[in-house]
Amino acid sequence: MLRALGALALASLGAACSSSRPGPFDGAHWRGETWSGALAQQGRHAAEWLPPTVLAGALPLAFAFDDELQDDSRDQHYLTGGITLGGDVVSPALGGLALAIGGVEWWQGDQGRFFEVAAESLLATTAATHAVKFATQRSRPDAPQTSDSFPSGHTSLATSGATLLARWVDERWESKWGYLAFAPATYVALTRMEGNRHYASDVVAGAALGIFFTNWVFDAHYGDAQATDALYRPRERSFVSLWPYADGDALGLTLAITF
Repeated sequence: MLRALGALALASLGAACSSSRPGPFDGAHWRGETWSGALAQQGRHAAEWLPPTVLAGALPLAFAFDDELQDDSRDQHYLTGGITLGGDVVSPALGGLALAIGGVEWWQGDQGRFFEVAAESLLATTAATHAVKFATQRSRPDAPQTSDSFPSGHTSLATSGATLLARWVDERWESKWGYLAFAPATYVALTRMEGNRHYASDVVAGAALGIFFTNWVFDAHYGDAQATDALYRPRERSFVSLWPYADGDALGLTLAITF
């Protein structure tokens, strides 16, 4: 499943490169200043650096109680009944929805920008997840012969998709409602534990990776007001305004809609 989504994101990235604007293989895309500036931007916004920092800080505690938490979640099945199918569907759906929104945005004239950001974020998260899996070689709780438990790929993918949706809603409408996407991402993490596929530390690490890499890619492209090396300028917010006007004896209302 992760390989399929990775292939989809790679194909989407290639499609974004067909735009007339500078693409991800343009030299400016890989300037060190762009990516170091994106890290600095995360440091300026608690909503970006705090969640992955808290998750990373919770890892030692999760490791210490992995066996107890796993036994409890596997035996009790508090929310999912131990069925992982829902998480198997929701995890790629969150990333797929971000790519689909990117397609719509491209069609509406953003030159594939959010499409590219979504594709790069999903690819970076998937690559980092599998790199850590290869380095740690941890066996799954339900399959001692395996070596790909840490971190949870389903969780990292789900939180990457949720972060993309949250950041897109915030960028497009200056609204925090997009952060509700973390509810289904949390459900995915629970299915991995209650289905006995991952330990608590696996899903905590996966969530931290998904959030961190997606924010990093997003910030490298869409800079805040202080960013000088972001690839895209912050786009104008969508808003609707209404105000009265008077012209001699005529009175009326002016409606302005900005996208």
